[in-house]
Amino acid sequence: MLRLKKQLNRKKNSSKVKLGALLFPALLVACGPKAQEENHQITYENTGVYPPILGEVDTDSLGDTIYHTIPEFSFVNQDNQITNSSSLKGKIYVADFFFTTCPSICPIMTKQLTRVQKEFSKDTALKIISFTVDPDKDKSEVLKTYADKNGANTDQWSFYTGEKQKIYRLGQKGFLLVAPEYRNDTIDFLHSDKLVLVDQLSRIRGFYSGTDSTEVDQLIKDIKLLKNASK
Repeated sequence: MLRLKKQLNRKKNSSKVKLGALLFPALLVACGPKAQEENHQITYENTGVYPPILGEVDTDSLGDTIYHTIPEFSFVNQDNQITNSSSLKGKIYVADFFFTTCPSICPIMTKQLTRVQKEFSKDTALKIISFTVDPDKDKSEVLKTYADKNGANTDQWSFYTGEKQKIYRLGQKGFLLVAPEYRNDTIDFLHSDKLVLVDQLSRIRGFYSGTDSTEVDQLIKDIKLLKNASK
C-alpha cells in the first residue's frame, strides 16, 4: 500500500488537467432516453500511468495535494444488516446508483456489473456496491430478491438501501454524479448510468457508462491497473 501511495501521489511528473465536455446526467428526471444532461468539468491529477484521480483538487497549508475522497457512509444491505464504508477500507470497488423497477438502463447496468463480478470472482479485495435511489420501495427483501435474480454473489456485491436524502447526498457530493451547481440536497430524483471506480484510498478513479460494453471493458482494465499498482 505504501508503494501505491507513492506512485499515485507523485507530483513532479504529474499535471493538472481539465476534462472538457465530460457528460454527466443532471439527474432531475427519471431515467430514460429524454433524461436531461449537463456538461461540466472535473479537475484531476494525471500521472500518465494509472487511471486519473478525479474530483476537485486542493492543497493544505504545507502545499501538499488533497484529493477528493468518498465520505464515510452507513446503510442497510440486502440481508437487512447495517453496513458501513469501513468494510471497504483498503479495497478497490465499483459503485452504481439504480432502482429495481427501472425499466430502461438499470437492467443493462446490472448485466454489465455481472461481467465485472465474473472477471474478479475469486478476488476478495474487489467489491461492487449498488445503492438504490428508490429506498421507499427497495427494502432489504426487495434488494435480496433482485440480487438473487441477477446472480449476484453478495459476499462480493452488496446492495444498499436507507434514508433517501442520505443516499442522494452521497451520490451528489460523494460520488460526484451531478454537476457542482446541482449539489444542493434538493434533487427529487437521483439516477445515473455511470459506474464509479474507487481506489484503495477512497478516491474516484473513473466514470464509465454502464450501458456501454466498451466502457466496461475499460473499467475492467483500469481495475487491473490499480491492483497491479498495489503490489
